[in-house]
Amino acid sequence: MNCRIVLIGLILATSHRGWGAADDIIVLPPVVIRAERDKDPVTKREVTKEDLRLVPGTQGDPLKVLQSLPGVAVGSDGASDPAVRGTAPVDNSYYIDFQTVGYLFHTGDLLSVLNGDLVDSFSIYPSAFGPEYNSALGAVIDVRLRDPRRDRWGSKLNLSAFESDVLVEGPVGSRQAVYGAARRSYLDFLLSKFPGTSDIDVVQFPEFYDYQGKWVWQNAAGHRLVFQTNGAWDKVALDIKSESDIAKRDPALAGRFAQTQDYHQEGLAWTWTGPSVTNAVALSHTQTVLDNRVGGLGVVRINNRWWDVRDDVAWRLPAGNTLSLGVHHIYVPVLLNVDVKVDFPSEFDPPPDFTSAPPRSEFGTLYINETLGYLKDRWSPGPDVTLSAGGRWGRNGYLKENYGEPWAAGEWRFLENTTFSSAWGRYHQFPEGHQTTKIFGNPDLTALRAEHVVAGLRQKMTDGWSVNLELYRKRLWNLPVEDPVLNFVNGARGLARGAELLVKKERTARWAGWFAVSQSHSTRLNERTGQKVNFSQDQPWVLNLVATRRVDQFYSVGLRAQYHSGAPDTPITGTFIDGTGRVRPVYGPTGSVRLPDYHRIDLRFSRDFKMKGGTGNFYLDLINVLNHKNVAGYSYSDDYSGREKVTQLPFFPSVGVQLSL
Repeated sequence: MNCRIVLIGLILATSHRGWGAADDIIVLPPVVIRAERDKDPVTKREVTKEDLRLVPGTQGDPLKVLQSLPGVAVGSDGASDPAVRGTAPVDNSYYIDFQTVGYLFHTGDLLSVLNGDLVDSFSIYPSAFGPEYNSALGAVIDVRLRDPRRDRWGSKLNLSAFESDVLVEGPVGSRQAVYGAARRSYLDFLLSKFPGTSDIDVVQFPEFYDYQGKWVWQNAAGHRLVFQTNGAWDKVALDIKSESDIAKRDPALAGRFAQTQDYHQEGLAWTWTGPSVTNAVALSHTQTVLDNRVGGLGVVRINNRWWDVRDDVAWRLPAGNTLSLGVHHIYVPVLLNVDVKVDFPSEFDPPPDFTSAPPRSEFGTLYINETLGYLKDRWSPGPDVTLSAGGRWGRNGYLKENYGEPWAAGEWRFLENTTFSSAWGRYHQFPEGHQTTKIFGNPDLTALRAEHVVAGLRQKMTDGWSVNLELYRKRLWNLPVEDPVLNFVNGARGLARGAELLVKKERTARWAGWFAVSQSHSTRLNERTGQKVNFSQDQPWVLNLVATRRVDQFYSVGLRAQYHSGAPDTPITGTFIDGTGRVRPVYGPTGSVRLPDYHRIDLRFSRDFKMKGGTGNFYLDLINVLNHKNVAGYSYSDDYSGREKVTQLPFFPSVGVQLSL
């Protein structure tokens, strides 16, 4: 298991992110008109800035709150990207203020690439989202960054256990404002050479930078112009010792593993709001570079430039109608320089053996483009009923496919505080990047497809309380499976269904929080062989409790408790000796057993204070206060005769202070 953690988590993240190409194209499109979206009768979970800042166990990173929302599963403490309602993290669409982002979390998933103080709120649409979003099999995660302050110039400095960041912002004249933020980690300074283990030496502890900038101009005539830039850089390296159990089991893994990745994005967005029309236009450019040296396996270098243009218009018509339409075009040349010895297993296969994998090389440029348009009508025939219908149409030039995907939703408030809602839609998604290349994949693959159905009841109560119950089903088809001749073919189906209960308390007084229970099951079926497996991140029961309380104007406390069923695991049932004399494992059915259940409790203590010329905040996060040994997997001896548990985060405190001037 250690071998898989090292390789999949550090190097073959390139496959899960489409080698920085195809997955980015579909998974990270720009945002559309937010004011219109918020009124749609579809599933939506929203967390505001105040509650984001106070959730325990996040080390001040708002996006890590995703892990505590209904329907969200994460593979381990070191995995922040969410698997939502039975689909994988690569199946999600991420939006940040009408523009793109190269990747959302730094290497190791300790923190997101965004300055926490700039995140105003985020929303998650776990299924059946509207056609104004680009198509994807999973969920839509919509992050909204705040505007720069306009009253005066100011700055903020944040010092925490992992990193430091600075933010400067203020007005430029009467109609403009600007901010700039930068961050650098310093664990690589504190731990310049991690002592490592008997198997691994960490020679470059995870090091990262990120930055964000925003300029806003707005006039009284309804025109708004925004220039925005953001980027990140990550580096990590380790050595797998040749005498280690990892290398004895799979000799090709011995050697230096080094990963450097970065992205840089610039975008310009113009919005005009008139008496009955809103028009938003955006142009952005993102460059993502990935450079991996994979032990004795080879090198993976990917460079892509992603050009993105979009126009969205919404008309507010008489008789309670709002008509929205938009067009979106993306163009991405992807430069490949891959010389590596590796196999990419599908969902139905056991962990790979890299030493016996064939060496393969691929060089050249892929030219990927897609044009999509949407139309949506939202009609309110009365104060208690909202009906919406529309669709998404488009063409992918690389796959040479046309798409037509209808969508419909409705909402009925049949009692004063009780509302029924439902939505249905069809979706597609570009395969993961390596699955569509000539050498490692199959250029003749078609897009993955999905159908989402969701229905729910929402009950509002007094004092900020609400209860939400939802039932959902996601049907998937055209999923890729391995083929001995073509590498991959469209030959699998999937089904995810479940129920979610969310009890939420808004911050009407001193305390707020939520309790969420999710019960679900997600499977995959190989139509060519009849093999049926549990989805790799299937967690039938997920429970989350989050509670934060302001003790007084200075002190706040919080608690977060998490429980989820253990993820599927593939057992080793025996061994054999191969032709080279190596001991090789015999695997049981894929995903047929489960890891132990997961338990974790985090506490947070926070104090606001005043100082000369500004204010400050000090916080203490106590992570896994019960020091529960949550199991991420198993590490085997060189001959597989014994195994040890690989455990996740132990108890540790994390402190931080923020100064605002």
